[in-house]
Amino acid sequence: MLIGELKEGSTFGEISLIEKDWISCSIYADTPVTLAVIVQERLEALNPVTVSLIQQSNKPTFGHVNTEWLKEEYIKAESGREWQQFKQQIVNTCLLQNQIYPGTGKWAKPSSQSTEAKILSCKQ
Repeated sequence: MLIGELKEGSTFGEISLIEKDWISCSIYADTPVTLAVIVQERLEALNPVTVSLIQQSNKPTFGHVNTEWLKEEYIKAESGREWQQFKQQIVNTCLLQNQIYPGTGKWAKPSSQSTEAKILSCKQ
């Protein structure tokens, strides 16, 4: 489930390290990215003023995310998926009952050139 998107130059995870409030998530990139790894010991070595400035300058990237929001988004996604499956089942049933077989008949594309050649030779 997509929770949010980060833009170029965005950071994530540093506040969790500073506040020792561990959060587990998976992050996927659509394009090539360059990452820098922040080591806990390096953060702990920062002076308190720098840590305070980092905390003040960072707002939660996905502050809207909570358990209730996740439940609602999951239910929406599942409902949409179930609706798509239901519609596909109805279409398939209608096609079958009317003896319509997708991929066959006058408008079907041959699976290969050799199949097309066989079809043409049979017609002659």
